[in-house]
Amino acid sequence: MISRYALIPALLAILTLTACNGPSRSGKSGSRTQKQQGTRVEWGVDEVEQRAKQGQAYYQHHLAMLYRRGRGVTPSKKRAFEWEMKAANQKYIPSYYWIGLAYLHGDGIQLNETDAFEWLTKASEAGFPPAIRQVGKMYINGQGVRADKREGIRKLRAAAAAGDKEADRILMEEHGIRVPR
Repeated sequence: MISRYALIPALLAILTLTACNGPSRSGKSGSRTQKQQGTRVEWGVDEVEQRAKQGQAYYQHHLAMLYRRGRGVTPSKKRAFEWEMKAANQKYIPSYYWIGLAYLHGDGIQLNETDAFEWLTKASEAGFPPAIRQVGKMYINGQGVRADKREGIRKLRAAAAAGDKEADRILMEEHGIRVPR
């Protein structure tokens, strides 16, 4: 059975694409820098930001994605991290994953593999397949946790079984393991 969180990345992609197809109701447009991809209106930044400031976790996460990617706003990994943390404080599972990645790569926050492992494990335990995959990779590589290849492969198998194609690829290409469907 696929976790309810397996569909979230696809839904976010659809919503992000939808946001760029129509102007914001506010009619405002922000300044455009060279690094920005699209205007605030094209990406619906004003509406997303308003709802994020109202405390809606999904929109806090979405605003973090816009800052992370520089869509309609000047890119800022620090602001992305701050908004992601607000969503995570409301137990928004995809935000646990992105906070974990931020700690893992030092994006908007000081690199800390132990904190990365902790946040990614929270998302993994909630059934979020990309987090399950990342935790598996961290076990294999000994990042933020004592290396344990057996546990890492077990996690990768779980992610692949939940539909994570990247986990499938890693198992096949790096470990010669095919996960039956």
